[in-house]
Amino acid sequence: MKNNIFLVIILILVYNFPAYTQTILQSENDLVARNNINKEFPVIFSVPDEVTIINIHDQSSGLISDLVTSAIEGLYEIHYMAIITTAAKNASLLNFKVQYTDTDIEKVVIIPSDNIEGYNSTSSNIAGESIITGSLLIYAVEGSVISYVVGYTSNPETESDSENAMKYSLRVAVEKL
Repeated sequence: MKNNIFLVIILILVYNFPAYTQTILQSENDLVARNNINKEFPVIFSVPDEVTIINIHDQSSGLISDLVTSAIEGLYEIHYMAIITTAAKNASLLNFKVQYTDTDIEKVVIIPSDNIEGYNSTSSNIAGESIITGSLLIYAVEGSVISYVVGYTSNPETESDSENAMKYSLRVAVEKL
């Protein structure tokens, strides 16, 4: 008997969910207007306007590359993760930053402004354990370029000893919100 009542309650909720969702969100005009793909579920099942994914393996140098070449003005969420896959013979340093033109000040900004150990930077030199990961929110100017910068320093035993240099993998995902 308890199972039947529970099932009836679930069916009522599922059947009426679109109506409740639509009623709640109609007062939030910006949320309803944001997504024209599915008007019954404008927030819960939204699809990002733009997605970029970067996946690089066994890199042994710094990088500067574009994530978005011509931004639509608005808020972007950037997720990143880098892991040292081969430790350097002596020491290494790896950091990640994003460069973009901010809407409010209309100047190029690099964030984070400082290297923060374990967040966007690591000086640990242990393969598989040296990881940097984080998320950033930015508000970019229309038509601007959003880039990432990977700072890289590796101290192998000798300058020409590329086998003992640090290597890393990088994954970056960008969403236009």
